[in-house]
Amino acid sequence: MLDADFSRWVQPEEIANVILFLASSAASGVTGALIPVTGRL
Repeated sequence: MLDADFSRWVQPEEIANVILFLASSAASGVTGALIPVTGRL
């Protein structure tokens, strides 16, 4: 991926935030969902 624009990649902190949300009680109604974390398009 020599021409990859790394500034557009999802940052680890953003993925961690999604994981923390899904592991929290705030996501108790989320079941069997695909959660795309695609970042800045």
